[in-house]
Amino acid sequence: MKAQLVLFIIGLMGSLLHAENMFSQTLISLHVNNVDIETLFSEIESKTGYVVLYRESSRLKKTVSVNATDKNLEEVLSEALTPHGLKYHVSGKQIVITEDRSAPVAPPAPRQEKRQVTGVVTDANGEPLIGANVLEVGTGNGTITDIEGAYSLSVSSGARLQFTYISYKTVEIAVGIKSVVNVVLEEDASALDELIVVGYGVQRKSDVTGALSRVTESQIKDRPVQNALQAM
Repeated sequence: MKAQLVLFIIGLMGSLLHAENMFSQTLISLHVNNVDIETLFSEIESKTGYVVLYRESSRLKKTVSVNATDKNLEEVLSEALTPHGLKYHVSGKQIVITEDRSAPVAPPAPRQEKRQVTGVVTDANGEPLIGANVLEVGTGNGTITDIEGAYSLSVSSGARLQFTYISYKTVEIAVGIKSVVNVVLEEDASALDELIVVGYGVQRKSDVTGALSRVTESQIKDRPVQNALQAM
């Protein structure tokens, strides 16, 4: 009876050693980019015949990239799992994944806090600029000024604001700790060659010597005239 038990233990140890040797000699070619660890396990199963066993964990949602050609499976697993606090052991044709409680895990990226910034955009004479563009630099986050030249925009901490308006110089300002950012835009002399449509044709802005005025519908609707030309 003792002899049979000894033979059984020897056979079991031999099987385990054989399984470990097979695993250590397993090569894999695998090329994945920014996939979660669970997807990596599926790829390993399809290419090696091993079954990967694991419990649900937030660590398995982390993304990894693997670029391996005929690389040892042990190395692939160690490089992919260790940075995320995971470890493995082999049992026959099964790879069992567990959390390594002693391993530090990288903290989650800090949330970008938003803050509300308001202000007024005017020209050098203090006149509000209606429809000026206000943009958080490096993003698609922006707005335009209202009829009083005012704006309000929610931006990230450390943001820079860019202010643009036709025929005016672009201005960029770091928000810092400010919650109110007022801006005065200067006319751009290089924009004086742009064309302006006037009542009697098209002229360059630099050639216009007279005053330009806007006539609204309310100003002419009650006048006793036959047509729009007479009203003008």
